[in-house]
Amino acid sequence: MNGRASGGEAGPPETREQSGIRGRVLRIGPHTVKLEPPDLFGMVLDGLLLPEHVEETYVYQRILAADSGRVLLLIDLAQAMGLPAETRRMMKNAGDLPYRGIAIHGANFKKRVLGNMAVMAMNLLTGNQECPVRFFATEAEARRWIIVRRAVLVQARSRVATPR
Repeated sequence: MNGRASGGEAGPPETREQSGIRGRVLRIGPHTVKLEPPDLFGMVLDGLLLPEHVEETYVYQRILAADSGRVLLLIDLAQAMGLPAETRRMMKNAGDLPYRGIAIHGANFKKRVLGNMAVMAMNLLTGNQECPVRFFATEAEARRWIIVRRAVLVQARSRVATPR
């Protein structure tokens, strides 16, 4: 893993104090990542998303999932160049991640089609049927959807926790 937390921290993320990375901007290869408590994993893709990048994102996503029980993704595809076949195959390793929503912005038509296909493949490989994917023109629109999605999830969880 070659990612580094901003501020020059080094070392594998598994060994860092979990709260130390919250809200920080991280670099994973050429991509920028921000973990926003309680459950948001934001990622700006810049170029190709390689298998080693995906593997490292899973480490950070598992930290969010351990704390909140879910992961919501906010992905900027404006500068993305694609997903190599080996990266798509690797997505099956996300089976333990509780993805509950993906908001994508900055995608032209071709990127929306490819993004939808990648998420559908990941959901099929992992068996996750609780992860809606939405595309938005702007980050602000995507964030508004994330807020609503989180509220729906919290409300559903509270209904389960307090039976009538």
